[in-house]
Amino acid sequence: WHTPHAGWRGSYGFTVSGWHDRVQLNVIQYMNTQTEDGRIKNFPNRDSRYNMGEVLVDQLLYDWLWTGDLDFMRQGGYDFIANHLKHQDAYLKVPEIDLYENWLNAWNTDNKWHNGGASIISSSYTWRAYQVMADIASRLGKDDEARFYATKAELIRTAAAEQLWSQEKG
Repeated sequence: WHTPHAGWRGSYGFTVSGWHDRVQLNVIQYMNTQTEDGRIKNFPNRDSRYNMGEVLVDQLLYDWLWTGDLDFMRQGGYDFIANHLKHQDAYLKVPEIDLYENWLNAWNTDNKWHNGGASIISSSYTWRAYQVMADIASRLGKDDEARFYATKAELIRTAAAEQLWSQEKG
């Protein structure tokens, strides 16, 4: 677990330490190698089976909530996240519902696949990305995209409450 996968949680610490330039530099490495279909490679110079791009995007959004750095979003951060979300929808969205499948997106998911079924981990990362992107799009003056992102976030939240929440168990 000491392998430096994309999004291997280090950037959360950079953010709280005020090292926002390090977060952005890390993300830029992955921006430059994001595939045409929006997949974030596991490493800047090669790929592997992990899908830590969900976590890398979450780290960037976490940092953005601290900085509000719209210049970075204008310079590619926004498109990087938007392309990631397109990939999520194309490859990890569960058909017929607004939830997402886990696919090696956390250390503890190595042997916890959902074989096409909905999971709270991937759905939560994707919900948060859509929710925060709605705000970023609005601040960038992309009102149609802001509405789209807000709608997607609400659909995911509603589906998670209906499909993954057990009132009896909490």
